[in-house]
This record gives sequence, structure tokens and C-alpha cells, in this order.
Amino acid sequence: MKHFYIKALFIILLSAIALVICASAVFTEKPALGSDSAYAAASWLSKHGVNIRKELIDTSIHDVYEAELVSIGADKDEAAKLLVGADMKKGAADTYTGERGTLVFSGTSFELVTSQDCGNIDRYNAAKTAEKFIKETGMEVSGSMISAVAVEEGYNASFIKTINSLPVFNDVMTVHMTGDKIVKVSGVWYFGKEEQGKKRTAKSAVDALAQYLRLVQNEKKDIAAMELGYVLENTDKQTARIKPVWRITDSNGVVSLIDA
Repeated sequence: MKHFYIKALFIILLSAIALVICASAVFTEKPALGSDSAYAAASWLSKHGVNIRKELIDTSIHDVYEAELVSIGADKDEAAKLLVGADMKKGAADTYTGERGTLVFSGTSFELVTSQDCGNIDRYNAAKTAEKFIKETGMEVSGSMISAVAVEEGYNASFIKTINSLPVFNDVMTVHMTGDKIVKVSGVWYFGKEEQGKKRTAKSAVDALAQYLRLVQNEKKDIAAMELGYVLENTDKQTARIKPVWRITDSNGVVSLIDA
């Protein structure tokens, strides 16, 4: 009887070791980069409950930067001259007024309430109309990603800062348009150049997906989008560092950021 218990314990121990080895293999083995790596990665992930179309897996090699950007609110007086006009007047609690309207700073975010005639706005010219207005203020938005969407009140055009053509996902300001007027500009806006920081090679998409698999473990996931870019860190401060990330969005809209 004693030998039976010893044998049973030995079998249980071997089974536990085998489970650990299998689990380790799931989260450490991954397809190597190559011409067929997107297909191999998609197939490998599917076996472990994560589905992604191979077209979403970027197999290119990307350079990324680690740099600091400065908020437009770092010098509120100068920012106010741009946004409301050189004749601006400063009020209480970081509030400025001028020919373009009223500007309020709150931490590193801002809101300009205005009423600027800009002609008939539609889905074809909304982005260009917003870009023209922002450039007239003198704000530096060259290289930004600009997109416009229809909303109940009219159109919103969003400006997303880019570094080396990659988006800074949380460096965004929005121009709000109603009828034939621009009525508000709001958001955050950090600026700077990638040359200020150190350049390196980004983590590959396949490596990022392997890390994502470890993150979600045994959950079933359908990946809807995967994009390389940056996020601002410490956005409660006027100077913030950018961090390269892979942004992975599942079919439920849940966003995961994987360091790149």
C-alpha cells in the first residue's frame, strides 16, 4: 500500500511538471520574423484562443524615439496670443479673452470657445477647414494626422501629433464645427521633434503579440486593430516623455498597450 501511494504521488508530480512545461511553451515559443511570419503568427495565436487577421500584423522593422515633448500650456501667455489673438487679456484662473474668443487652461488641457465663420462645412471639407483655422493661429501642426467625423452638432476634426510618421495616441486636439462656424477647439497639444531623443529599433509586432498572449492568458480574444505609435507619459506635467507602444484593440473595444 505504501508503494502504491508513493507511485501515485510520483505520477501527480510528473503531471504537474508537464503542465508547467506546456504552459511555458505556450507563452515563450513564437514564430520567427520572415516573409511568412504574419501568417505563422496568426495561426499560432489562433491555437491559443487569440484571433487576428494576418493583414493586421506589421512585419516591417521600425525605428522609434524616446524623447520629451512640451505642452502648449507650458507658456500660457504665448499660447493665448496664438489662440485668441495678440490683444488677449488675462483673467482669473488661467482664463484669457481676445478677438477669437475665450481660452481656458485646465492642467495641461485647454478649451477655446469661439465663433469663427468658415463657410459651408461638409464631410468633404471639414478636415481642411479645421486645418486652415489652426494654421492661421500659428500653432505648429505640420505632419499631424487629421481626420473628421460627423456628429449630431456638425463635424469634429481631430489632430493627432506624429513622431516619425507614427501617431502619439493621446496627444490630440479637436476642432468642433457647427453649421458654418468653428465653435470650439479643445484637447491637449504637446510639440517637439524626434531628433531630440534617442533612436532605436522597435519591438516587433510578433514579439508584442507574444506579450499580449501572456497578458490575456486563457481568454478568448478577437483582435480588431493593431498599430505602432507612442503614448505621452506624465500628462499632468507640462513636459512629458513619449513611450513607444503597440496599441492592440479587441473586438469589444478594449485597448491594450504593449511596450515597443
